[in-house]
Amino acid sequence: MILRYAKALDVLAKKTGMQGMIGGQVVDVQKTGEKLNEEELDFIYRLKTGALLEASFMIGAIVGGAKQEEIDVMEEIARNIGMAFQIQDDILDETSTEEELGKPIHSDERNVKTTYVTLYGLNKAKDEVLRCSTEAQRLLDTIQGDTSVLKDDCLAVNEKEIKIYGTRED
Repeated sequence: MILRYAKALDVLAKKTGMQGMIGGQVVDVQKTGEKLNEEELDFIYRLKTGALLEASFMIGAIVGGAKQEEIDVMEEIARNIGMAFQIQDDILDETSTEEELGKPIHSDERNVKTTYVTLYGLNKAKDEVLRCSTEAQRLLDTIQGDTSVLKDDCLAVNEKEIKIYGTRED
């Protein structure tokens, strides 16, 4: 059990440090005002939000005694959810109101930040949120054991997306 905790702490240190969230935030700040390509934007998104979710999912799997293959799948699930979250944030910054979000809108535009919406447009950004969410659900189906809580959370995310964005036919 001590070995599991040590492995979990290693994941936490890497995913929150310069190889993870802090590193992503540093690159994000350094690149503000520059036009980014998809690879650069994905790198920032994977590290900023994805790394924190990856740590959470992986640590739960490690402490729970999962095999390495299952830990790897949990990392990929979290990576997809993190990307969906970041892209959804881009969409909401463009389409929502300050009252709905509870924070200022159009901040990415004011800060001259490249987002999925500025790079690809609103419809492709919506499609990417759906693709990432669907992939996370598909990967959850490959995990043995009771994953109902995680599936319910993914379904809730999809329902929220539909509620906020409408259907793809809209």
